[in-house]
Amino acid sequence: MNYFIQNAWVVTNEDDLGDIQNGSIYVENGVIKAVGRNMPAPEGAEVIDGNGMIAIPGFVDAHKHLWQTALRGVCGDLTLLGYFALVRQNYIAAYRPQDVRIGSYASAIEMIDGGTTSVLDHAHCVVSPEHAEAALEGVLESGIRGLWAYGYCPVHESGAFASHKERIDDAKRLRTSRFASNDGLLKMGLSTTEQGLLPEELTEMEIRSALDMNLRWTAHTHCGNGKAPITRGIYKLLRKDLINELAVLSHCNEFGFNEFSMIKEVGAFFTSSPDTELFMGIPRPVNYIEALAAGVDVALGTDTVSCMSADMFLMMRLAMVTAR
Repeated sequence: MNYFIQNAWVVTNEDDLGDIQNGSIYVENGVIKAVGRNMPAPEGAEVIDGNGMIAIPGFVDAHKHLWQTALRGVCGDLTLLGYFALVRQNYIAAYRPQDVRIGSYASAIEMIDGGTTSVLDHAHCVVSPEHAEAALEGVLESGIRGLWAYGYCPVHESGAFASHKERIDDAKRLRTSRFASNDGLLKMGLSTTEQGLLPEELTEMEIRSALDMNLRWTAHTHCGNGKAPITRGIYKLLRKDLINELAVLSHCNEFGFNEFSMIKEVGAFFTSSPDTELFMGIPRPVNYIEALAAGVDVALGTDTVSCMSADMFLMMRLAMVTAR
């Protein structure tokens, strides 16, 4: 199906085109073929009148837990430790494969409806191989683009994996079957268990599995409460050359100029979710100014609707206010 949008205020994000008042966009078989002003409607295309509307590129949500849609608001009066106990232990142990499929699908559809067309899904809902398949199916059904990061999150009860090796073997199974090709809209990644929740050798095993499979991996990084070791210890990983361009480090609230310079030097990426970080009582907001001073681009994510919204505009406003 071909579409022709006309009479819209088109935001191109291109220096040579800028914003186009009364602009047009031609989409052919899902690909934008032309953007401009005073363009004639191609023959056979469905014409959409964008008068009074703004057409913008789709957002990229760089940190999201899609499976949690049905838990909207359950952490409305909880900080990070309460979230860990309620969601990451109790609810996740009770979730069936069909629950993670429906949750992942509904969340992705909500994002598309709100203008987000690409996502990094930190899918730490993999209690069993069946949960992995179901979560993946939900995301694929939605048609959203992005990275589905198989979660190594440990589950204390109802887990089907007898060891970390079994869990990693299951990730490899999906890599060689469902993601044998890298040509689809959805690509595979890995999301690791928070550093400090497991013995260090298991954390290293998780990251090395991502490197061995040449997959991007993501981790909640330096965003813990108080003096607990959870999420901390990035320099241990650096010393062992485990952080490189495949790493997407989320939150990084405790980072300053030196740590962000480190990210820049090894080619890793950084993403922030200011809404949940502030709400959950993480000790301090991200220092965006020092990230930018170090030359690190700031990506944003909406994290989880168990406590906050899925609104990317809100994330942008909060990031700006925090930086100021």
